[in-house]
Amino acid sequence: MRQGKKTDKPQILILVLTLVGAAAGIAYHFTTKQVYETVASVVLYRDRIETPGASSEETKNRWVWVRDGLTLTESLLSDDALEAMVSQRPELQKRYDDYKTRQLKRHQLERPDDEMPVFLHRIRNEIKIDYTGGDSNTFIFTVKDRSPQIAQYLAQSIVERLKHVWIDQLHENYTDALAAIAAEAGKAGPENSSLVSRNYLRTTYNGLLVESRLSQVMAEKNFQIVRKPSFPVAPIWPNLTLVTLLGAAIGLLIGLFVTFLKAVQKE
Repeated sequence: MRQGKKTDKPQILILVLTLVGAAAGIAYHFTTKQVYETVASVVLYRDRIETPGASSEETKNRWVWVRDGLTLTESLLSDDALEAMVSQRPELQKRYDDYKTRQLKRHQLERPDDEMPVFLHRIRNEIKIDYTGGDSNTFIFTVKDRSPQIAQYLAQSIVERLKHVWIDQLHENYTDALAAIAAEAGKAGPENSSLVSRNYLRTTYNGLLVESRLSQVMAEKNFQIVRKPSFPVAPIWPNLTLVTLLGAAIGLLIGLFVTFLKAVQKE
Protein backbone atom coordinates (compact mmCIF):
# COMPACT_ATOMS: atom_id res chain seq x y z
CA MET A 1 0.00 0.00 0.00
CA ARG A 2 2.77 2.38 0.90
CA GLN A 3 4.62 1.45 -2.27
CA GLY A 4 1.56 2.45 -4.30
CA LYS A 5 1.41 5.84 -2.63
CA LYS A 6 5.07 6.46 -3.41
CA THR A 7 4.58 5.65 -7.06
CA ASP A 8 1.65 8.08 -7.23
CA LYS A 9 3.65 11.08 -5.96
CA PRO A 10 5.52 11.79 -9.24
CA GLN A 11 2.27 11.63 -11.16
CA ILE A 12 0.61 14.03 -8.73
CA LEU A 13 3.55 16.41 -9.02
CA ILE A 14 3.38 16.36 -12.81
CA LEU A 15 -0.38 16.90 -12.72
CA VAL A 16 -0.09 19.82 -10.29
CA LEU A 17 2.64 21.56 -12.31
CA THR A 18 0.63 21.05 -15.51
CA LEU A 19 -2.43 22.65 -13.92
CA VAL A 20 -0.31 25.49 -12.54
CA GLY A 21 1.12 26.11 -16.01
CA ALA A 22 -2.38 26.16 -17.53
CA ALA A 23 -3.54 28.56 -14.81
CA ALA A 24 -0.55 30.81 -15.52
CA GLY A 25 -1.50 30.84 -19.20
CA ILE A 26 -5.07 31.83 -18.36
CA ALA A 27 -3.81 34.57 -16.02
CA TYR A 28 -1.51 35.84 -18.77
CA HIS A 29 -4.45 36.00 -21.17
CA PHE A 30 -6.50 38.20 -18.86
CA THR A 31 -3.66 40.47 -17.69
CA THR A 32 -1.71 41.19 -20.88
CA LYS A 33 -2.71 43.84 -23.40
CA GLN A 34 -4.81 42.58 -26.26
CA VAL A 35 -3.74 43.09 -29.86
CA TYR A 36 -6.21 43.59 -32.69
CA GLU A 37 -5.54 43.23 -36.40
CA THR A 38 -7.26 44.45 -39.54
CA VAL A 39 -6.34 43.83 -43.17
CA ALA A 40 -7.05 45.84 -46.32
CA SER A 41 -5.97 45.34 -49.92
CA VAL A 42 -5.94 47.55 -53.00
CA VAL A 43 -5.24 46.71 -56.64
CA LEU A 44 -3.80 49.30 -59.00
CA TYR A 45 -4.51 48.22 -62.55
CA ARG A 46 -1.89 49.39 -64.99
CA ASP A 47 -1.96 49.96 -68.74
CA ARG A 48 0.90 48.64 -70.80
CA ILE A 49 3.58 51.15 -71.72
CA GLU A 50 6.18 51.19 -74.44
CA THR A 51 9.77 52.04 -73.65
CA PRO A 52 12.82 51.63 -75.84
CA GLY A 53 15.25 48.84 -75.05
CA ALA A 54 16.31 45.36 -75.93
CA SER A 55 14.16 43.58 -73.36
CA SER A 56 10.68 42.29 -74.07
CA GLU A 57 7.65 44.50 -73.54
CA GLU A 58 6.36 42.31 -70.69
CA THR A 59 9.67 42.57 -68.82
CA LYS A 60 9.84 46.33 -69.29
CA ASN A 61 6.31 46.81 -67.99
CA ARG A 62 6.92 44.61 -64.96
CA TRP A 63 10.13 46.45 -64.07
CA VAL A 64 8.44 49.88 -64.24
CA TRP A 65 5.46 48.68 -62.20
CA VAL A 66 7.69 47.20 -59.50
CA ARG A 67 9.70 50.41 -59.32
CA ASP A 68 6.56 52.53 -58.98
CA GLY A 69 5.06 50.13 -56.46
CA LEU A 70 8.11 50.22 -54.21
CA THR A 71 8.17 54.00 -54.42
CA LEU A 72 4.52 54.16 -53.41
CA THR A 73 5.17 51.80 -50.49
CA GLU A 74 7.87 54.09 -49.14
CA SER A 75 5.72 57.22 -49.48
CA LEU A 76 2.74 55.68 -47.67
CA LEU A 77 4.65 55.43 -44.39
CA SER A 78 6.61 58.67 -44.56
CA ASP A 79 7.00 60.72 -41.40
CA ASP A 80 4.76 63.47 -42.78
CA ALA A 81 1.98 61.00 -43.59
CA LEU A 82 2.14 59.30 -40.19
CA GLU A 83 2.34 62.60 -38.32
CA ALA A 84 -0.81 63.76 -40.13
CA MET A 85 -2.56 60.55 -39.03
CA VAL A 86 -1.54 61.20 -35.42
CA SER A 87 -2.66 64.83 -35.44
CA GLN A 88 -6.07 63.96 -36.90
CA ARG A 89 -6.89 61.31 -34.30
CA PRO A 90 -7.31 62.48 -30.66
CA GLU A 91 -6.57 58.99 -29.29
CA LEU A 92 -3.23 58.86 -31.09
CA GLN A 93 -2.40 62.42 -30.06
CA LYS A 94 -3.11 61.54 -26.42
CA ARG A 95 -1.01 58.40 -26.76
CA TYR A 96 1.86 60.52 -28.05
CA ASP A 97 1.48 63.02 -25.19
CA ASP A 98 1.54 60.17 -22.66
CA TYR A 99 4.60 58.67 -24.34
CA LYS A 100 6.39 62.01 -24.27
CA THR A 101 5.54 62.48 -20.58
CA ARG A 102 6.92 59.03 -19.72
CA GLN A 103 10.11 59.77 -21.59
CA LEU A 104 10.57 63.07 -19.74
CA LYS A 105 10.05 61.38 -16.37
CA ARG A 106 12.43 58.58 -17.27
CA HIS A 107 15.23 60.99 -18.17
CA GLN A 108 14.26 63.46 -15.42
CA LEU A 109 14.93 66.53 -17.52
CA GLU A 110 13.13 68.86 -19.85
CA ARG A 111 13.81 68.35 -23.51
CA PRO A 112 12.41 69.94 -26.66
CA ASP A 113 9.59 68.29 -28.58
CA ASP A 114 11.77 65.71 -30.36
CA GLU A 115 10.01 62.49 -29.41
CA MET A 116 7.74 62.43 -32.47
CA PRO A 117 10.19 60.56 -34.78
CA VAL A 118 10.58 57.78 -32.20
CA PHE A 119 6.83 57.61 -31.66
CA LEU A 120 6.22 57.46 -35.42
CA HIS A 121 8.72 54.62 -35.65
CA ARG A 122 6.68 52.69 -33.09
CA ILE A 123 3.53 53.21 -35.16
CA ARG A 124 5.37 52.22 -38.33
CA ASN A 125 6.28 48.91 -36.69
CA GLU A 126 2.55 48.18 -36.24
CA ILE A 127 1.92 48.52 -39.98
CA LYS A 128 2.96 45.98 -42.58
CA ILE A 129 2.67 46.63 -46.30
CA ASP A 130 3.04 43.72 -48.71
CA TYR A 131 3.47 44.64 -52.35
CA THR A 132 2.93 41.67 -54.65
CA GLY A 133 4.98 43.09 -57.51
CA GLY A 134 4.32 43.89 -61.13
CA ASP A 135 2.25 40.80 -61.92
CA SER A 136 -0.81 41.66 -59.80
CA ASN A 137 0.22 45.14 -58.57
CA THR A 138 -1.61 44.60 -55.28
CA PHE A 139 -0.99 46.32 -51.95
CA ILE A 140 -1.93 44.41 -48.79
CA PHE A 141 -2.04 46.43 -45.56
CA THR A 142 -1.93 44.67 -42.19
CA VAL A 143 -2.28 46.86 -39.10
CA LYS A 144 -1.97 45.68 -35.50
CA ASP A 145 -2.81 47.77 -32.46
CA ARG A 146 -4.10 47.34 -28.93
CA SER A 147 -7.13 49.44 -29.90
CA PRO A 148 -9.48 48.05 -32.59
CA GLN A 149 -10.58 51.60 -33.47
CA ILE A 150 -6.99 52.73 -34.02
CA ALA A 151 -6.18 49.63 -36.08
CA GLN A 152 -9.10 50.29 -38.40
CA TYR A 153 -8.32 54.02 -38.55
CA LEU A 154 -4.68 53.48 -39.53
CA ALA A 155 -5.61 50.97 -42.23
CA GLN A 156 -8.27 53.28 -43.64
CA SER A 157 -5.87 56.23 -43.56
CA ILE A 158 -3.26 54.28 -45.51
CA VAL A 159 -5.83 53.32 -48.14
CA GLU A 160 -6.87 56.96 -48.45
CA ARG A 161 -3.22 57.99 -48.63
CA LEU A 162 -2.64 55.57 -51.50
CA LYS A 163 -5.70 56.93 -53.28
CA HIS A 164 -4.41 60.47 -52.83
CA VAL A 165 -1.00 59.62 -54.26
CA TRP A 166 -2.45 57.59 -57.12
CA ILE A 167 -5.36 59.87 -58.14
CA ASP A 168 -5.42 63.26 -56.40
CA GLN A 169 -1.72 63.99 -56.70
CA LEU A 170 -1.82 63.18 -60.40
CA HIS A 171 -4.66 65.68 -60.80
CA GLU A 172 -2.72 68.29 -58.81
CA ASN A 173 0.32 67.83 -61.05
CA TYR A 174 -1.76 68.38 -64.17
CA THR A 175 -3.46 71.39 -62.58
CA ASP A 176 -0.09 72.99 -61.79
CA ALA A 177 1.14 72.34 -65.34
CA LEU A 178 -2.01 73.83 -66.85
CA ALA A 179 -1.73 76.88 -64.61
CA ALA A 180 1.89 77.38 -65.65
CA ILE A 181 0.98 77.19 -69.36
CA ALA A 182 -1.94 79.57 -68.85
CA ALA A 183 0.34 82.04 -67.09
CA GLU A 184 2.86 81.78 -69.90
CA ALA A 185 0.12 82.33 -72.46
CA GLY A 186 -1.02 85.39 -70.56
CA LYS A 187 2.47 86.85 -70.77
CA ALA A 188 2.67 86.11 -74.48
CA GLY A 189 0.54 88.98 -75.66
CA PRO A 190 0.43 90.24 -79.26
CA GLU A 191 3.17 92.71 -78.51
CA ASN A 192 5.45 90.20 -76.78
CA SER A 193 5.27 87.09 -78.98
CA SER A 194 4.47 85.88 -82.44
CA LEU A 195 1.25 84.27 -83.57
CA VAL A 196 3.08 80.94 -83.84
CA SER A 197 4.09 81.07 -80.16
CA ARG A 198 0.57 81.89 -79.02
CA ASN A 199 -0.92 79.11 -81.14
CA TYR A 200 1.67 76.66 -79.79
CA LEU A 201 0.82 77.53 -76.17
CA ARG A 202 -2.89 77.28 -76.91
CA THR A 203 -2.47 73.90 -78.59
CA THR A 204 -0.27 72.64 -75.76
CA TYR A 205 -2.78 73.79 -73.16
CA ASN A 206 -5.74 72.12 -74.89
CA GLY A 207 -3.81 68.90 -75.42
CA LEU A 208 -2.69 68.78 -71.79
CA LEU A 209 -6.22 69.52 -70.61
CA VAL A 210 -7.60 66.55 -72.54
CA GLU A 211 -4.77 64.35 -71.30
CA SER A 212 -5.39 65.37 -67.68
CA ARG A 213 -9.09 64.50 -67.89
CA LEU A 214 -8.38 61.14 -69.51
CA SER A 215 -5.69 60.36 -66.94
CA GLN A 216 -8.05 61.28 -64.10
CA VAL A 217 -10.75 58.95 -65.41
CA MET A 218 -8.29 56.09 -65.95
CA ALA A 219 -6.69 56.54 -62.53
CA GLU A 220 -10.08 56.40 -60.78
CA LYS A 221 -11.07 53.36 -62.82
CA ASN A 222 -7.81 51.51 -62.15
CA PHE A 223 -7.93 52.10 -58.38
CA GLN A 224 -9.87 49.17 -56.90
CA ILE A 225 -10.31 48.44 -53.18
CA VAL A 226 -10.44 44.66 -52.96
CA ARG A 227 -10.82 44.45 -49.19
CA LYS A 228 -11.91 47.35 -47.02
CA PRO A 229 -10.39 47.64 -43.52
CA SER A 230 -12.99 46.10 -41.24
CA PHE A 231 -13.45 46.63 -37.51
CA PRO A 232 -11.61 43.82 -35.67
CA VAL A 233 -14.09 42.23 -33.27
CA ALA A 234 -11.82 39.74 -31.50
CA PRO A 235 -8.14 40.16 -30.60
CA ILE A 236 -5.55 38.02 -32.36
CA TRP A 237 -3.38 37.96 -29.23
CA PRO A 238 -3.34 36.62 -26.62
CA ASN A 239 -5.16 33.51 -27.79
CA LEU A 240 -6.76 31.85 -24.76
CA THR A 241 -6.54 28.31 -26.10
CA LEU A 242 -2.96 28.74 -27.28
CA VAL A 243 -1.56 30.31 -24.11
CA THR A 244 -3.41 27.80 -21.92
CA LEU A 245 -2.01 24.84 -23.85
CA LEU A 246 1.43 26.43 -23.93
CA GLY A 247 1.36 27.00 -20.16
CA ALA A 248 0.19 23.43 -19.55
CA ALA A 249 2.95 22.09 -21.82
CA ILE A 250 5.60 24.09 -19.97
CA GLY A 251 4.23 22.88 -16.63
CA LEU A 252 4.26 19.30 -17.91
CA LEU A 253 7.87 19.58 -19.05
CA ILE A 254 8.92 21.08 -15.74
CA GLY A 255 7.11 18.30 -13.88
CA LEU A 256 8.82 15.62 -15.95
CA PHE A 257 12.19 17.28 -15.47
CA VAL A 258 11.75 17.56 -11.68
CA THR A 259 10.60 13.95 -11.49
CA PHE A 260 13.62 12.85 -13.49
CA LEU A 261 16.00 14.76 -11.21
CA LYS A 262 14.46 13.23 -8.10
CA ALA A 263 14.75 9.74 -9.61
CA VAL A 264 18.42 10.33 -10.44
CA GLN A 265 19.15 11.62 -6.92
CA LYS A 266 17.53 8.56 -5.33
CA GLU A 267 19.64 6.22 -7.44
